[in-house]
Order: sequence, then C-alpha cells, then structure tokens
Amino acid sequence: MIPSLIAFLVHLTVVYVFAQAEAWSDHMLIKNGYSIDHVRAWFIRAGVIALSMMILVPFFGPFEGNDLMGFNLWTVLGFCLMSAFGFSAVFRYQLNKERELSPWYVSPSSHYDWFFIRLTHAGIDGQRKDAIEWHSERYTRLGVYKDDINSAGQLAYTIEAVLFSGALVMAISQII
Repeated sequence: MIPSLIAFLVHLTVVYVFAQAEAWSDHMLIKNGYSIDHVRAWFIRAGVIALSMMILVPFFGPFEGNDLMGFNLWTVLGFCLMSAFGFSAVFRYQLNKERELSPWYVSPSSHYDWFFIRLTHAGIDGQRKDAIEWHSERYTRLGVYKDDINSAGQLAYTIEAVLFSGALVMAISQII
C-alpha cells in the first residue's frame, strides 16, 4: 500500500509541475507573438502524462479482477481522468496568472475552451473563427462579454473539479 501511495503522489506531482511548466511555456510563446498549436500541444502533453503513468502504474499491482494487462482498470481510468482534468485546471490557472488575466478566463482559440464558451453561450454568436478575430478587443472593452467569458471558465473549473474528485475516489479506493 505504501509504494502505491508514493507512486500516486509522485504522479500527481508530475502532473502539477508539468502543467505549470507548460503554462509558462505557452505564456512565453504568446508574449513573444507566437500562436499556439493547441491540438499538437494536447498530444504532446497527453504523451508526457501517459509516460508518467506507464512508469508509475506498475507500482499499483498486482491486482485481482477487473485487470487490464495486470493493472486494475479502475485505477488506470481514475489516473487518466485525474491527470486530464487536474492538468487542465492547473494549466489554465497558471497561464491566466502569468498573463495577468482573470483566473476564469478562457479563449475561443482553444478547442477545449471553445466547448465551454459554447455551453454557456458566452456572448458569442457565430463561428469560432470569427470569435477568435474579435475576442481580445471585446474582452478588454466590454464588461458584459468579459463576465460571459469568465462564466465559461467557471463552468470549466466546476466540471474539472467534479470529474477530478470522482476520479480521485475511483483511483484511491483501489489503492487503499
């Protein structure tokens, strides 16, 4: 049980530190006028987190029943969900902090953020491409639009917290 808890904490630390490092990296790219390839970045980030899991998950075995190649399916699923939603929340918070924006800020340039913007109908009518073009100007000068965008960020954090918590329970219940 102790090696499992240590591996669990190491993995969460890897996710936390990696999210902060990636937020700083994106901040520097944005600050220097570069655009972010969100899809490519997502695959690279998912790969790094998956590598961390592949290194650490063996510390969670052996398991009985419900196993996937020797690993408990619920533990692995819990770790995947915790990694994804924990990374996202820490990354967004840190990136917004670095950019001196509201912690709730989301941007239509990110497909992930766009999902939450569309869910809340956050002051955007039309296509994502159009929203990206006028987003920055509208965010800085229209308080109602800023509030709408921030409500999309609040929804994102809420959903991430709920899913992270559920995944935490799922993973920990298999360890303890």
